Order: sequence, then structure tokens, then C-alpha cells
Amino acid sequence: MKVFDDIAIQCRLDESFGLKKPGTAVRTRFTNLVSQYKTDQCQSMRKSGTVEQYAEREVLLQNIVTLMADWEDKEAQRKQEQSAKQRGIESSGELLRRLAMGEIASGEEDYLFVGNSASSGRKKKITKRERLDVVSNGIASALLEASDDDKTKYKYKMERLQFEREQEELKRLHANEEADKRRAHELQLEDRRIQADESRDKRMQEFLLRILEQQKQ
Repeated sequence: MKVFDDIAIQCRLDESFGLKKPGTAVRTRFTNLVSQYKTDQCQSMRKSGTVEQYAEREVLLQNIVTLMADWEDKEAQRKQEQSAKQRGIESSGELLRRLAMGEIASGEEDYLFVGNSASSGRKKKITKRERLDVVSNGIASALLEASDDDKTKYKYKMERLQFEREQEELKRLHANEEADKRRAHELQLEDRRIQADESRDKRMQEFLLRILEQQKQ
């Protein structure tokens, strides 16, 4: 809208133009002219003037329509590339989150052939840590090319991911501590059971000895 306001100001400053129109009126007139030209209704645009003047206006409209089409194509391509980049980053972020949360099963390890060919080379196991580094580097590279708004959004995602990783690590440590406590408790119970069995056997042995002594008497 600001563009048409600027055009309206230029038109008011030009004495040969003869009309004083606001930006909204200029935009409406421009839209109508382009629409009429596109629908092959150029004859309705001519009010007066020679054929040469009309032809010049037609050429100008054609140039404007061509420029608009080029801009729309470039804008559509830019949006498509931005959308693809965003989907790639979000997919990488999801993979990074799954890696951080341990949702990738232990049997899903990737392998990389080391050597001149897959047939002659040896296979090297790619660890979760290495995959995590690859994804992190990919997101970092994409962030360098992202807009300010995207950088803010992705920065929040990375911070959220880091928070989730820290929480998951705390849960893992807590689970390990609980497992250690359970094992220690089970060992204590086993020791008590063994001591109880030994005490019972000892009492039984003493009882039998007393009976034998009584029979001898």
C-alpha cells in the first residue's frame, strides 16, 4: 500500500497529470487496468488520444504484467525453498529429539563403509553420539541461513531440546539410583534369609543333639 501512496504523491506533484488521487484510488485504477488487459479488454481503456499513444500504454501494461509475473514466480520459488528448508530443519530437530530421548532402538545402528568401495571396505558402526553431532551441525548450518524470525524460533527449539535432554538425563540418573537401591535392598533381604536359615539349622542341630543325649541317659 505504501508503494501506491508514493505513486499518488508523485502524481500530485506532476502538473501535467491533472488529477489528485489518494493511494487507494491509484491502486484500484492500476488493478482494473491490469485486469482488463489480461482479459483482452484493452479497447475499453482508451478514452482519447492517438493510436500511437494507445499502443504505448499497451506496451507499458505488458511490461508491468511481465514484471509482476516474474516477481510472483521468484516469490513462489523463495517460499518453496524456505518451506523445504524449514521442513528439513524440523525433521532434523525431531530426529535430534528422538536421539536425545533414546527413542531410537539399540538395534537401529547405522553402518558406514570405510574404504574405496562397499565391497572392499570395512563397515564402521555409527554411534548415536556421531549421529547426534551430524544432526546438530546440520541444524546449526541451516540457522546461519535462516531469517531473524526463524532463528528465534529454532533457537527456542534448540533450548527446549536441551532442556528435554537434561530432564531425560536426570530421569536416567534417578532410575539408576532407584535400581541400585532395589539391588541393595534385595541383597539385604537375601543376607537376612541366609542368616535366618543358618540360625534355624543351628537350633535344629542343637535340638537333635539334646534328644540324643537324653536317649543315652
